[in-house]
Amino acid sequence: MDKREYLISLQFEQGWKIDMNSYNSFPIFDNTIVFSANNKIIGKELYIEFENEEIGYILYEILIRRDNFKFNFNEDSRIYNTVSSDLNLDNLLKTLNKKINYNDLNLVGLKVYGGWEIILNRLYKSIQNYVENEFVFLAINNKNIIEVIFDKEIGYLANTGKLKNKKQTDFINFQDVENLKSLNFSDMESLVDFMENYFIKPD
Repeated sequence: MDKREYLISLQFEQGWKIDMNSYNSFPIFDNTIVFSANNKIIGKELYIEFENEEIGYILYEILIRRDNFKFNFNEDSRIYNTVSSDLNLDNLLKTLNKKINYNDLNLVGLKVYGGWEIILNRLYKSIQNYVENEFVFLAINNKNIIEVIFDKEIGYLANTGKLKNKKQTDFINFQDVENLKSLNFSDMESLVDFMENYFIKPD
């Protein structure tokens, strides 16, 4: 069974950390979270909860108050908003995607497994957006890391590995990564296929 069938595909802008992504989890019980993500850059959290068979799914948006140049993540600093609800989860996903892709960028949809944080995402649907040797993607999950670089000659270069220090997420270089592996992909479809499988089971 392909676990990707159970994941929601979204156009993730940078900054989103996916906590839960579970599209087809059956049987589903009342008050079950099927998707949740937070973004500490813009101070926002999103989640979808299955309330019950009568109400269906509810999309919530939580805004985090900002105080003295930083977001305050205490419970009393959270502003809860109900965005929309529907008996059919598919009807909420378009609205969810607009919230996730808040600048309406022409990004490729990705099925990202829970636990991954998108540090950088410039994976556009068209290569016209790229310059030579552009750093286009970076994501981290615990100690696992994946980056993508665009090269006009070879296409996409995907590097994967494990961080020696999982708390270090800025200014990463090859000396900070072990078990480094590199793969080339000539087209976006093959790259996305590899990435989505890597999100589920990092080598």
